Amino acid sequence: DAQLAKRVRSNLASLGSISVGKTNAGALVNGVKMPPGNNWLLMDPNRAWGTRETVHFLQVVINKVARQFPGTHKVRLGHISAKHGGHLNPHKSHQSGRDVDVGYYYKDGSKVRWYRRANARNLDVKRTWALVRALVTDTDVEYIFINSSIQKLLKEYALASGEDRSWLDSLFQYRSKHAWPIIRHVHGHDTHLHVRFYNRVAQQLGVRAHRWLARRGIVKPYTRYLRHRARRGDLLGNLAKRYGTTVAAIQKINHLRNNRIRAGRTYLIPKKVKRRIRKPPPLSIPPRRLPPPRPAKTAASGGHRQRGAAR
Repeated sequence: DAQLAKRVRSNLASLGSISVGKTNAGALVNGVKMPPGNNWLLMDPNRAWGTRETVHFLQVVINKVARQFPGTHKVRLGHISAKHGGHLNPHKSHQSGRDVDVGYYYKDGSKVRWYRRANARNLDVKRTWALVRALVTDTDVEYIFINSSIQKLLKEYALASGEDRSWLDSLFQYRSKHAWPIIRHVHGHDTHLHVRFYNRVAQQLGVRAHRWLARRGIVKPYTRYLRHRARRGDLLGNLAKRYGTTVAAIQKINHLRNNRIRAGRTYLIPKKVKRRIRKPPPLSIPPRRLPPPRPAKTAASGGHRQRGAAR
């Protein structure tokens, strides 16, 4: 910790990318800009900043699809994060360098455009499944948001190509009872898929280095929210003084346009946390959800399923 504090003060760049806080309330320190590439096209380069891990993961999976299918058209990449993270219009997430919007692959590559609605007629299921499979097996992916209509096409193709059904059920929310699927339905994601990565290094640094980053004013201090049930006669100024905050901070978190508060209503009161009582625990990232090994081909069957074998 002493070495970490010293490097934050004197050589912040040496720490590499740092993902601070949540994807919907965070920041990015030492971000890396997604570079131009032969296999992808940046739709908004100024909003394509991520952690070093996120940028590396994207290059790995996209290049893998291109190697597997020569002649594949460039996939479109949308927003990742702003240079320093934080709110990125029009998103609620994309704040800490771990989210990215990725376009689908299409059969008619000459007509590819950003935010084109995918369906059974135009989606290149083979290449899109290869991309999703690579994300799951070759990166530390947390979630992939895809419309159910597209999940259906991908899952049916994967089953037909011989993928293990129980493994696919653990990945897809579509027609699955798995408690924690990776690929989930979120409305509006039939024009692109949204990927959220775990970052083993950047997230852990974000937790451990936060106190020193906050002292330098690079990120915001930790804030906890108290609940106050207003009584008759309560004034915002009195509440701010009582809880050690400001009127503006209370107004912002409660979306108040003036100083009026109503008796009986509960308001959130932001309060800065001066210090962390306990040392932050190590970041817990689940192991990658890999498919089971496929059975080896036998000489007797010539590598083909024998007639009558169980499906």
